[in-house]
Amino acid sequence: MFENQKGLTLVELLVVTGIIMILSAVTIPNWNEGGERLKVMRATYQVHQDIRRAQELTLASAECNECSCQLPHGYGIHFEKDDTYDLFGECNEYQEDGGLEDPYEAPLEQKVQIHLEEGLEIEEIIGRTNGSSYAIEELTVNYRPPDPKVLIRDENGNELQEGIIRLEGGQFCRQVRTNKVGLVEISECP
Repeated sequence: MFENQKGLTLVELLVVTGIIMILSAVTIPNWNEGGERLKVMRATYQVHQDIRRAQELTLASAECNECSCQLPHGYGIHFEKDDTYDLFGECNEYQEDGGLEDPYEAPLEQKVQIHLEEGLEIEEIIGRTNGSSYAIEELTVNYRPPDPKVLIRDENGNELQEGIIRLEGGQFCRQVRTNKVGLVEISECP
């Protein structure tokens, strides 16, 4: 009487539904975690690329139409503990020793302000000089043509050997490190 029936029994449907529910319960929490990790990684690569962009603009001796000076004496990037940072053209001339007399002036020299993704900000900035590390509030990295020479300073104008910018989102942390040689690298936070 029921020899050619095709379809699924109620038990088979319940088993398939149970498997889908178990897989969903395992996958959804990891999905959100993966999104946070990806957001932190994208932001650190963005910071890395913008530091390299400042170097490239310096090497190209590019004009800065957005700055108060048309042809800057190099480019730089300025970080504070915030969700934004600035790429700028250096309008001040360099001194004989390679230093700068005046600190970065946001409205006059700013070329572009870069916003980090929503929910992310620069959590910590670390300066290193002569083997010692300390937390700082601001970090400015200047590139001076033609080599380009690198000048890394804290908020007080003190020259540093290396600057580290830490980005955190959720339980994930990555850092971007730059030094006086011009090396820029990304690594996991210790």
